[in-house]
Amino acid sequence: MKSGTKFGAYFDATVDFIFIIGMFRIFVTAELYPYWVLPLILFAFVQFMITSSLKKEIYDPIGKYYGSLLYGAIGLTLLFSGQLFYDVITVSIVTVTAASFCSRLAYFFRSRTRIYHTSFNFKQETEGM
Repeated sequence: MKSGTKFGAYFDATVDFIFIIGMFRIFVTAELYPYWVLPLILFAFVQFMITSSLKKEIYDPIGKYYGSLLYGAIGLTLLFSGQLFYDVITVSIVTVTAASFCSRLAYFFRSRTRIYHTSFNFKQETEGM
């Protein structure tokens, strides 16, 4: 339908974040996950909000599924127990967070390089005339 607004998209992401951070806060309090998972999730959310507010949005194919990973981690944590299981989820969160950050950085620098080369070529063409 594609009838959403920019406000609606930010509102949806913020509500998702509040729910996810709340659930992981409960899990951290219950000592299922280490406390540093919370700042990691916060970092991913802030990174998303900053890169989404730029004039040219930064495409992140990995970050697109980050929320799904966290919702899946919540569901699996509620269904299963065991420290090995929690460790695997923690490693997954760290890995996907790092991959998403690297993906956004790579896209950002690639697009900046493309802009620089385009303006450099334009400058050369106008000086040659």
